[in-house]
Amino acid sequence: MTKKKLAALAIALAAGVEGVQADTTALEPILVEAVEEQLSGELGRFGNRVEVIDREQIRRSGAVDAAQAIQMLVPGLYIAPKHGRFDYVQASLQGSRSTDVLWLVDGVRISNRLFGGTSPLDSIPAHMIERIEVLKGGQSLFYGTDALAGAVNIVTRSFARETDGELGFGFGTLGERQVSGLVREEIDGHRFVLFASHAEATGFTPYRDKHIEPSARAGGTRRGYDVTSMGGKYQRQFGRDARLNLSVIRNDAAVDFARATDNFHTVNDRVEHIVTLGWDQYLSDRFAYFVKAYYHDWDTEYTRLYNTEEPDELEVRNDRDPWGYEDYGLNAMGRWFFDRGDELVFGVDVQRYRGEDAVANIATATETVYALFGQYRPHLNFAPRTALAIGARYSYADMATSNLVGSVTIQHPLSNNQYLRGGVGTAFRLPDANQLYANDVNDPDRTRGNRELGAEESVYAELGWGGTTPFPAGPLRWEFIGFAREVRDLIGRQEVDGVNMFVNLDDAVRSVGGEFILSLTLSRSWSLNINATVSQTERRGTSEQIDAVPRYFAKSRLDYDAGGRYGAALSALYVGPVWAETDIGRLRYGEHLIADLTGYYRFGPGLRHRLALRLENIGDATYASSVTTPKRDVTEEHYRVDNLGTPRNFQLNYMYRF
Repeated sequence: MTKKKLAALAIALAAGVEGVQADTTALEPILVEAVEEQLSGELGRFGNRVEVIDREQIRRSGAVDAAQAIQMLVPGLYIAPKHGRFDYVQASLQGSRSTDVLWLVDGVRISNRLFGGTSPLDSIPAHMIERIEVLKGGQSLFYGTDALAGAVNIVTRSFARETDGELGFGFGTLGERQVSGLVREEIDGHRFVLFASHAEATGFTPYRDKHIEPSARAGGTRRGYDVTSMGGKYQRQFGRDARLNLSVIRNDAAVDFARATDNFHTVNDRVEHIVTLGWDQYLSDRFAYFVKAYYHDWDTEYTRLYNTEEPDELEVRNDRDPWGYEDYGLNAMGRWFFDRGDELVFGVDVQRYRGEDAVANIATATETVYALFGQYRPHLNFAPRTALAIGARYSYADMATSNLVGSVTIQHPLSNNQYLRGGVGTAFRLPDANQLYANDVNDPDRTRGNRELGAEESVYAELGWGGTTPFPAGPLRWEFIGFAREVRDLIGRQEVDGVNMFVNLDDAVRSVGGEFILSLTLSRSWSLNINATVSQTERRGTSEQIDAVPRYFAKSRLDYDAGGRYGAALSALYVGPVWAETDIGRLRYGEHLIADLTGYYRFGPGLRHRLALRLENIGDATYASSVTTPKRDVTEEHYRVDNLGTPRNFQLNYMYRF
């Protein structure tokens, strides 16, 4: 193995810890793009299934934010934005709960330990994304808490060897306005990327008219957003032996929180910073190491104004009440190559979290989590083409019990055109701040936190059979996937000494299902992608699908590209039945089909100008992304309210590349 390849492997493996491993694309920007392409097969050969959505796919989709791109493009990952763009989402990966998916940006976990519901999907514009990587199956070995079903890493724009840039503008029929810019430069071995984006919209009314009570009509019922993001990256190569990386991202967002009752105006106004500093180096043909430090803060001011019976008076329920968190940590990892071809990956992970929430009466809480992890990759003389990996992680947290998890993954070629892969292991999720500290004195019926909570733990298994089949225009790529997972020691509500508290229940959630993924090149211009997921996710002893997890869903995409000058894409998503347990019983929703049509045209010298038109929700389907049950104004009876997805709308975008 050459030093060049060893160095790139070490860097890529480090990215696999802080990014997400991929079977078709390397995970962090590698200095030598040719090496990145060579490594793509190496990174996925240990049995993990990884979906990679690249920059061109995102651009062709016309997506405005990360959630849109994931919703229509990523196989096996169900995303339901509550009220459209830049909003909270419900997510399910291979039949999981939302809390079982870990979210990262450039390898930094955005799913805060204390506020695990946060994700980058309501902050990151699509313009800033280089690619989206989704690693399926339990991933606590490298990532720790929350990755019971998988990890999603959003990688921001990459470096370039030559000076280039982009400037874009966009408009939409939902009152949308967008502007974005990017500049990339290399000067004497110093690489820079600067990017910025602003998106705003007056939005739409995300409720059926019959569901809106008089107490919510006076202030207007549209749900809008105002999001500004900017960032920069720096990279410096020191010979062929070492590399320094620095990244800074800032997100400013004022996002409306629409309600069907008791609302004049509600808004989350926040500022977020993500800072990373990394150092990669190889010291010999046998040893390489990686060190990465990060800082992430999220500061939100929450304002909620009620209408009153007096027409000119408002009730201030929350006045810029703070909630947020701060994370920082250090990851150090080494990789050792043995003479006979075995590999050993080992490292330490230290993360410190601080969070508070004035709304839920959660005082400042700080926690430190320490972890040791390692993975052994033996070279099998009797099966040299088989890739096997065995690993374990030990974690200790100030606020919870220690955890030991492990995994075994393998990929074996059945022939030159087919393979069998799979994995088994364990994963865990630590309790969040609400479950530990919630103590709302204004609402005695609200569940109280419990500082004695332990972690939820899971056992999982996944098996995939895939390959390629030759066709005249190009290969047919396919894979059948089966998965099973059981999450034990569930954190739930129980009455203790007359008080509702969070406790670890003698209960479990079991998920069994399968996926089918197909990609076919129909001709030089046409390609087709189809995938479907079926899951049976139930509480132990019941036969009912748990909340917010569809029984099945399917995605398809038909692409046309006329040599890069113009093209079009038709995307469709069908969601099967979904349920929610509410104050008025078990409610069913879902069972809807939405489709988007996009087209683009490039023109001018060097095709530097790009004009794109997107028609979202072609059929103008009125569908519920989720349901809630607030109280009526007069009778105070709970009733059903559908949170509606985005209606039919047009978006026009222009981009100039220089």
